Amino acid sequence: MNSDFEVAVIGGGIIGLTIAALLSERGIETLLVERTRCGYAGATAHTGGICRAFEPNPALARLAEIVGLRPGETDVEAILRRHETVTGALYRLPTDSPPPNGKVPLRRISTGEARELVGRPVADNGAYYHEASAAVSDVHSTMNGLRTALRQHGCLIERCDVQRLMERNTHVEIHSLDTRYRARHVINAAGAGSPTLSLIDGSQVRTIPYFKFRGPSTPTLPCIDFVAGTYALPLSDTLLQSTTAIRPSLEEIEGDRRHLRLMVEDCRQRLQGLLGDTEEYSLLSTDLATDLYTPDGLPRLGPQYPGSRIWLATGLNGVGYKYAYPIASRLYEQIARSR
Repeated sequence: MNSDFEVAVIGGGIIGLTIAALLSERGIETLLVERTRCGYAGATAHTGGICRAFEPNPALARLAEIVGLRPGETDVEAILRRHETVTGALYRLPTDSPPPNGKVPLRRISTGEARELVGRPVADNGAYYHEASAAVSDVHSTMNGLRTALRQHGCLIERCDVQRLMERNTHVEIHSLDTRYRARHVINAAGAGSPTLSLIDGSQVRTIPYFKFRGPSTPTLPCIDFVAGTYALPLSDTLLQSTTAIRPSLEEIEGDRRHLRLMVEDCRQRLQGLLGDTEEYSLLSTDLATDLYTPDGLPRLGPQYPGSRIWLATGLNGVGYKYAYPIASRLYEQIARSR
């Protein structure tokens, strides 16, 4: 097998998989290396993939803009959109927060309208907004589609654990236990899967808990609460997913299982802040994913230092899905300019 590539992507979560699929579709000889099975690792593999336009953080909102590609221009974008179901989304913001950016398709609604949309009681305080175009993705179908597209145009190596990257004058060597590949550029999208490769000062691998609750009255659309700091994602008429702001490491949880109890209690309290009485919900399952968290909450994109052939696409802080295609478009534009 030819082991030289123009670009090698490390990490087969939603970010790495989208980048590799787009680069290979656009004619760039691309290798994707994943230490487990592509599409089944990373934080996104555990979640529902909420696709929304509203983002209160201006820096993250700018990151969501697609660069250098027209809407509908690529098969990769079509794959991402194919598995989305438009559900709308409800947001609760602090009452004194400034109005959202006028470019975002949001409508301010009353508490009564919010109750009607959700189909159950919601908190009386806060400012409610409705984004009618928000959607939820079938994450696993999307990743399978991207995986197939990558196999068609590029090269995918699974169950290969990258041990180190060695930067040379003209290329980068990718070393695993028994194989060595070479690439003109390497994009490190390994995130929590290989924090030793992601050289970000102060970054931490933290858990992203996904709690599934069963109850008789779940919201009829995703609810994202910037007051209580949580969300409620309906998975069926009787099943919803939520999370907590308490995010210890896996090692801390394994060392003291009381962390899990505190996390569930915190999740319930935050849900109660949005939906009122949640005693009707019984905990059905707990999934613990991980992601790489940066000190400022912003991802790291581009060369790891000026002039480096190793680029970072990591530190997504648990919000990778909605930024996968915009990030891929930015990296494609930079690589196309450097060819």
